[in-house]
Amino acid sequence: MIREPLRKARKLCRLLGDPALRRGLRYGVGAAIELAPLLDGIQVASIVDVGANKGQFALLATARFPEAPVVAFEPHSEAAAVFRRLFASQRQVVLHEAAVSDREGRAELQLSGRADCSSLLPIGDRMTAAVPGSGSVGTAAVTALCLDGLAELRDLPRPILLKLDIQGGELAALRGGRSLLDTVSYVLVEASFVAFYDGQPLIGDLVRWLHDAGFEPVAACSPWTDGDGRCVQIDLLFCAEDRTGTAGEPPSTIAR
Repeated sequence: MIREPLRKARKLCRLLGDPALRRGLRYGVGAAIELAPLLDGIQVASIVDVGANKGQFALLATARFPEAPVVAFEPHSEAAAVFRRLFASQRQVVLHEAAVSDREGRAELQLSGRADCSSLLPIGDRMTAAVPGSGSVGTAAVTALCLDGLAELRDLPRPILLKLDIQGGELAALRGGRSLLDTVSYVLVEASFVAFYDGQPLIGDLVRWLHDAGFEPVAACSPWTDGDGRCVQIDLLFCAEDRTGTAGEPPSTIAR
């Protein structure tokens, strides 16, 4: 019962102790420091942040790699507005207010009571049961893009880190970015063992698809367990070893 409040208190203390991360608190944004272990030991020159939300990961990434350009994508208008305010003074950070998928055009975003649970897929019963307030509150018409269709991504300096956290849409985004992946060194992706969204691909689908694209899992962190102690979701780092440049050895442990 007390584990979650303690975790949040520890995270707040860590954020307050780092000026580069502390500034996010003014905008209600807590940097995604739980993902920091996945960035240890790797060298990144550019970041593509798919599912940027309010800037939680981008804040961590710019603190860790301050010279790296960041190209971010977020379809939820309210979350995108916070992101823009947070990074208004950082010209190397660019936000596209759009979803990323394997088809371009107009799409319907399923709005959740929690912005970070919104998805192009219908919100499933497992999500509403696991996360209070995550139920559907409507829909919004948004623009959907394919990563392969964006010329600006082709000229990013390498090594490139592609991060995806789009509530079940990760595999579709990867399919729409197959050519881009030929230039990417690292993929950081949220993967689920159970479906929180209707039609959501699971961790096995992601691992197999990325393996076929030349990536292997090298590290994992922030496992999410259910009430029975079973891991239902985890963040994974994949590496294309022939494209890591001088990155050195990536992390190879499971961090909590």
